[in-house]
Order: sequence, then structure tokens, then C-alpha cells
Amino acid sequence: MKKYIFIVIVSILLITIGSLYAQDLENYTPLASEGDIPIAFRTLSVDKFKDDASHLDKNESKKMKKSKEQFLLSSNYFINRMLLSGKVLFNDPVGRYVNEVADEILKDDPELREELDIFIIKSPIVNAITTNNGTIFVTLGLIAQLENEAQLALVLCHEFVHYKNDHVMDSYLEQQKIKKGKDAYRQRSIEEKILATFSYSKDLEFEADEEGLEMYLKTNYSLDELDGVFDVLQYSYLPFDEVEFEKSYFESEHMKFPEDYFLEELDPIAMDDDYDDSKSTHPNIRRRRKQIDKLIREESNEGKVVFILPKEKFKNAQTISRFEVSRLYMISRQYCEAIYNSFLLLRVHPDNKYLRTTIAKALYSLAKYKNDGSFRRVHKSYSDIEGSSQQLYHFLEKLKSDELNSLALRYAWLLNKDYPNDEFIEGLAEDAFRELITEHQMEPSDYFKKPKEELVEELNIAVEEVDESKLSKYEKIKRKRVTENIEDDEKFINFMFVELFQDESFEDMFEDLLDEYEDSKIEDEKILTNTELRQKRKEENKEYRLERRYGKALGIDKIIIVDPYYVKVDERKEDVIQYIDTETRLLMYSETLRKNANKLNLNLEILETKNFRINDTDKFNDFSLLNDWVIERSRHYDNLDSDRNIILSEKPNVDKLVEKYNTKYFMWTGVVSVQEKKGINDYYLATCAIMGCLTIPIGIAILALPKHRTYTYSVLYDVESGEIMLNERDFIRRKDRLRVVDNHANKLLKQVVNER
Repeated sequence: MKKYIFIVIVSILLITIGSLYAQDLENYTPLASEGDIPIAFRTLSVDKFKDDASHLDKNESKKMKKSKEQFLLSSNYFINRMLLSGKVLFNDPVGRYVNEVADEILKDDPELREELDIFIIKSPIVNAITTNNGTIFVTLGLIAQLENEAQLALVLCHEFVHYKNDHVMDSYLEQQKIKKGKDAYRQRSIEEKILATFSYSKDLEFEADEEGLEMYLKTNYSLDELDGVFDVLQYSYLPFDEVEFEKSYFESEHMKFPEDYFLEELDPIAMDDDYDDSKSTHPNIRRRRKQIDKLIREESNEGKVVFILPKEKFKNAQTISRFEVSRLYMISRQYCEAIYNSFLLLRVHPDNKYLRTTIAKALYSLAKYKNDGSFRRVHKSYSDIEGSSQQLYHFLEKLKSDELNSLALRYAWLLNKDYPNDEFIEGLAEDAFRELITEHQMEPSDYFKKPKEELVEELNIAVEEVDESKLSKYEKIKRKRVTENIEDDEKFINFMFVELFQDESFEDMFEDLLDEYEDSKIEDEKILTNTELRQKRKEENKEYRLERRYGKALGIDKIIIVDPYYVKVDERKEDVIQYIDTETRLLMYSETLRKNANKLNLNLEILETKNFRINDTDKFNDFSLLNDWVIERSRHYDNLDSDRNIILSEKPNVDKLVEKYNTKYFMWTGVVSVQEKKGINDYYLATCAIMGCLTIPIGIAILALPKHRTYTYSVLYDVESGEIMLNERDFIRRKDRLRVVDNHANKLLKQVVNER
């Protein structure tokens, strides 16, 4: 009886633990930070630098102290830039689990544990990064690929040694020596210096492997999993599983793809772990395996385990990471990767709405790029791919633009039938429909409404009932065309919508959008009278003159500015970024924007990461989502025809922010101030030769004066539509004095609030 009660209690505990860590995968939402914002995010990099510098050895030489101070100043600045980039998460489910594993590893070394902060980076790349101040970043891509907790523990041990042994600072100081040709690096060629840099870095990696293993051996984690970590690293460029993409995945009962759309054989995965690492910062995998194997040869694995924490915690962190990787692939426009990653996950989570929607978004986006003639910008050649996912790359590459567009429409339409109240999926289907009509001039008559078997049977009956000799030329041509389309496997596109035509709303929308397209063509081709043409040109010229003189007049009463940017650069110095001035001026710029908004009665809110308070986590998450949106939007803007609108994959997330902030207008703005020192040019030397040497001292004094350039940029988006409302870029040959920045802010915000 007692045994039975114990089993029940354990079962309840496991269920409770699972529910605490689990996420609603069916209605998956982007991974977000939780709880209070850590102090590392709320402390200025200047203050972090001062604290770090105060701990430097006062007995060191001035040169060494100066080098270390410069490193601490720059590293704290860039660590803060990373923390406040929107890519880093805190107190999230994955991060909490990773920190629990760190707690287990360092339970006997609380002092070291106290010095470390571990955060998750939203990146599909397999990596972990250690900084000099104890901040360790672990990517979602790494958690998605690891197989168990023991493997994660070894990776963390490796990173802990990098911090404990001050490898980041040592690497910087050594690189400075190599760069300046000091000590053993005197009279070395450039190539020798580069190789020396790589060699030193590899030495540090071997040290982290060896001492990391010593730390690992003090835990109760299994030795059998060590080799698996190197497998993860070796094959990190591959998806998280190796499953051949099913040829029939996108087929239906009535529509099959031609055999030549698929590869008979796939390229094998390269198994070489003994590659040339002479120009790499890390030793090759075989050398690292051998070192670890040698060190554990005499070690016992008795009593060691793969999971110390409940296994459900690891599985939950791994699953969330894999779901999030699909989203990250979409943001970075790696559409084939997003489809394959989602395909793998659907094998475990069948009919998952989030994963199916990801595939719908990816097919839709690929169709847009293929219609635009820009497919190669978002799709790797299948010949560059190894393993099972190559089949999908080849298939998508083989599809013609009208075929891919039709497939995207079919997938989105069927998905919308399963989720009829989802406006985003409905929007994808409608826009794919519109694209099919406008880009390919497709009509309902281009597709069959009945299965092939029915059409063949009807055709045979018709042949028996009708004397072909009595058919007209046109009837014979039509009959021949239909027969060929039915029998030709290459015409599979004609059967793409057989089951969709059973839904009246599908054909109705086809006809409605076709009518809309025809009406727009008539409007575009409409010939204006001379009077109408003159009036139109007059209005356009008037608007052009007004905009050129006064700027735009958008008449917007509320905007959100997303984390203003400011950087001061001095090209005369080795480390060109002026870190302290940069941080000071950034705070000034935000205040200048606020003051000008108040003068203009513009309702302005600034999501400013450097001013977030401890309980501003919601704002931090909003900022993170907006940055994901603008990154995706910018990549489309740079690579897709500007006239081609595209529904962004992050639209559902940003639409919620439009409702939350009661505005659809979000701005990204920044200032870059540059100080340069020009040398004596050839033109000046020639002038000196002609006019005499008396001009030289005066000329040198003039040319030695620093030149100043101030660049400003501001982009205002309607995030509902993705439209750019304002795109201001100015270049001023002046120093970024307060008056210059104030004038820029005033001119900028006037265009937002003014009306014609």
C-alpha cells in the first residue's frame, strides 16, 4: 500500500513539474522574458567599466593597465549592446533550465556561480559565448540540437573555464601583441601573425576542454555522453534530425508531382572530423575528441547519470527551442529551413497549428520571391545541401513560379478551413490568390474541378456519343487540349485545386479577385483628357514642391520611437567608438525628441532600453518583438521589389502591439557623429611647390583640424501594412552640437504631426 501511495505521489509531482515548465504548443507564442529585468540589463556600460577598472592590479605597468582599460571599456559597451539588442532573453523557461544545470555543476563553488550570468540568445546557430565579465550567452540553436542534460553540462563547464581563466582578456592582449609585432612576434609576416592568432585561440580552447572536463568529472553526469557533444558540434549545420522529406507531403489524392521533381539519390553527409584547422579559432573535432578520450580513459562511469534534473525539464527546453528555431528561420528568410524544421516537429506534434502556419508562411514567401525573380536570394541551391533535407531544397527549386504560387495558395486555403477565424491565415490565402491572378493571369478555367478519373471517363463517354468527324475545328482543338492536359503528368498544376473547388467560397473569391484585377487594368489603361492630365500633373508638382520645401505632412497624432540609436566615432583613434560620449549623447537625444514632441503636441512614447526599470519586462518584450519585425521587414525591403507588398511572418505579433499602444506608427531613429583628421593630400603638396614653402605651416595647421560629419536617419513604419511613411536620411558637415541635433529632431517630428 505504501509503495502504491509513493508511486502516485511521484506521478503527481512529475505532472506538476511538466505543467510548470510546459508551454501551450498548439497556440505557441514567441519565447519571452519573464520576471524582473536583471541588473545587468539596467546598468550603463560606463558604470560597469568603472567597476571592472577599479579591480585592476595597481602594480601593473601603465601600458598594460591602459590596454586592459581599453578592452574593458569596449567589451562592456558591446556586451550591453548585445543585452539590449532584443535578441537576449532573461528568466524565460529555456534560460531558467540552463541556469538550473549551472547551479548543479557549481553547487560546491558558490563564489564562481555568483559571478556568472547565463542568458539565452534568440539565434538558430549552434553556439555558446563567454564574456570577460561572466556573462554567458547560449543560443536556442544549441539547446535545439543537444540530446540531453549531460551534454549541456559539458558545454557549460567549457564556458565556465573560459571565464575562470580570463581567456577573453588574455586573447585580447595577445592579439594586441601580435598586431603590433611585439615580443615573440617581431618581424613576423602578416600571414604568420594571422596563423599565430589562430594558434593561440586553439590553445585556449584545448585548455577549456581539459579543465572543463575536470569540472565535469566532479559532477554526477555520465561520461558516455561526452563524445555526443562533439557529434553535435560536427553536424551543427544540419537540422536537428535526419529524416527524408516525404515526396507525397504536399500532394493530394488528385494531384501528384512529376518524378523528376525529386532526387533519386541524396548527397551523403560529410563525415570528416579531421579537417584543416590551421585557419580556424577552434581545433578540429577529431583532435578535441582524442584529447577528451585520453583524459577519461581511466575514469569510472559507475553511478553516473544522463539527467540529474527531471528529464521533462530538458525535453521542454529542447522542444521550445526547436519551435522557436522555426520562427527565427522565418525572420531571417531561411524559408526552406523553416519548412523542414517544422516538418520534423510535426512528426511529434501532428496537426500543430503553429507549425502548419509556419509552413504556410514559408511557402507564401517563397512564392513571392520566385514570382519576383529573386528566389536565389532566399533559397540555397540544393547542390550545396547534404543529407535528407536536400530533397525539399530540390523540390522547391524545381517548382515553376505558377506551380509554387498555386501550392502556397492551396496549403493556406486548406489551413484556413481548419482555422476559419484566423485573419492572418486568411490574409495569406487571399494575397496568394491575388498574386496568382496578377502575376500569372490564371483563371478558374486553367484548373480542373474534377478528378482525373472522372474527366477521363467523361471524355471517353463523349467520344462514344459524338461523331468526331462532325466536330468543328475549334471543338477538336479544345478536345485535344483537354486530353493532353489530363494525360500529361507535367500538367499536375491543373489538378491543384480539385478539392478546393468543392467549396463555393473558393470559386467565388477566384471570380471576385479576377474582376478586381480586370477593373484595375481598365483603370490603369484609362486615357485621361488633356485637361485631366494637366490637373493631375499640377497637383503632383504642387505636392512635390511642398514636400521638398517643408517635408512630408503626415498628420499623425501618436508614434512610438523604438530604442533611439546614437554613436560617436573618432577616426583619429585606434578604437574609433567613443564609448562614454556615445552613452551620454544617447540619453540626450532621447530627451531632445521628447521636448520637441511636447512643443508640437505630438503624443510620443519611447521604448528606451537604457531607461527600462526593474518591472518594465512587458516593454522589453514589446521592444524585442518590434526589433524582430523590423529586421524581417528590412531584409525584404533590401531584396524584394519595393512595389511588391508581402505579409510579414511577424505580423500577428506586431498587430497585438498596435492595439496595445493605440497606434500603428513606430519609428526607428539614430545619429552617427564622426570626427576625422585628414592628412596632407597631393593637391596641397603641389600647391606648396608652386607658391613656396611659406604656405606649409599654415596649410598643415588647417588640414590637421578635425573634420566633423553628422549622419541622421529616421524610418517611420505603418507596422500594420509594412509601409514606410517617412524615410529621412541627412548628412551634415558639422559637429553634433545640441543645436544641430535639436534642429534635426524638430524637423523630423514636424513632418509627422503637420497636416497640409
